[in-house]
Amino acid sequence: MTNYETILNNFENVYENNYQTFHKNDIWRILALILLTIIECTIIFFAYKFFSGLTEFRSAHFKILCFTIVSAFGVWTFIQKWVEYSIKDCVMDSFLGNFGNLSWTTDDLVDSDFIKNTKIFPNFGKSNFGTIDNIGGVYNDTNLILSKLAITGGSLWCPQKIFHGLAVVLELKKNIDCEIIIVERDFIIFPNLEEVKLEDPEWISSFKVYSDNQIESRYFLTTSLMEKIKTIKKSYDAKRIGLSIKDNILTIAIDADEKIFETCSLIRPISDKHAWKRMYFQILSVLQLSDLFNKTVL
Repeated sequence: MTNYETILNNFENVYENNYQTFHKNDIWRILALILLTIIECTIIFFAYKFFSGLTEFRSAHFKILCFTIVSAFGVWTFIQKWVEYSIKDCVMDSFLGNFGNLSWTTDDLVDSDFIKNTKIFPNFGKSNFGTIDNIGGVYNDTNLILSKLAITGGSLWCPQKIFHGLAVVLELKKNIDCEIIIVERDFIIFPNLEEVKLEDPEWISSFKVYSDNQIESRYFLTTSLMEKIKTIKKSYDAKRIGLSIKDNILTIAIDADEKIFETCSLIRPISDKHAWKRMYFQILSVLQLSDLFNKTVL
């Protein structure tokens, strides 16, 4: 069994043990940066030669200029993501091994139907749903998924961001006979469940709780749970957070920035200690909540 306190105090050892792997793979980032610089300079050179020879700037030329800028940005984005995913494929499993039997993948570990079933989000189409980074496996005999999600609404030309952040899915060992949804007050949801009448002023000021069982749901609304939710929100610098408990599965929606699980970029070395430390303690905050549900009586 993985000891939480051991993991908490073990970051320096984990980082040092993986440093050579980070450093060895950094050569690919450097080569990709050199290649990208050559491509971008070539695009700029030909664009300059084309536009410097013009005697009159017309609308067609403006379109070509826009296409050139978008193409240059697209090439940068594509190569950066390719480098990031290639490097993660080499180093992430070794890094995640400290937490238990966890591994990183680009394969979808949750689907749109599952997320809809949590009732945290309004309806959205499958085309508006996508996973980006995924971590899955077992921690202390508990199935665990961390999936970076992007959910949008609106049209292709005018998309509206519904959620961009992390979905955490935890298997609960304790049998829970009711459905519970806990969301911060700026979530707009229609769960078809009764709103729970809260008594604790801190819960009332921060959250709305819905359930099909008023009495049992109140057993979960403890000070410990409140503190763990706050810890997770702070760790991810999240805008808002929501939880759903259904069929003995806990789903946590963490609406955060797009830098979740980002450990390197073309202009930052893979061995950047700050980035790895940030991800390490973000994962750790989720494991702490898993321990709260599965090791204690709420």
